[in-house]
Amino acid sequence: MFEYMMFEMQPAEIINDLIISLKESSPFRMIERNGLITNGLITIYEDLIKKLHSGKIQL
Repeated sequence: MFEYMMFEMQPAEIINDLIISLKESSPFRMIERNGLITNGLITIYEDLIKKLHSGKIQL
């Protein structure tokens, strides 16, 4: 529960950290082909950040 509470306090920063982590060393690199999982997650996370900043998504 603590992790979720921390996420609620600073979601954009945590999502940005996830993006950086995926770009540096994806945990999926051994099972994915052509970065499909990693690139998909990065796209989703970047969209989430945009929507958080624009106010389309609020926590």
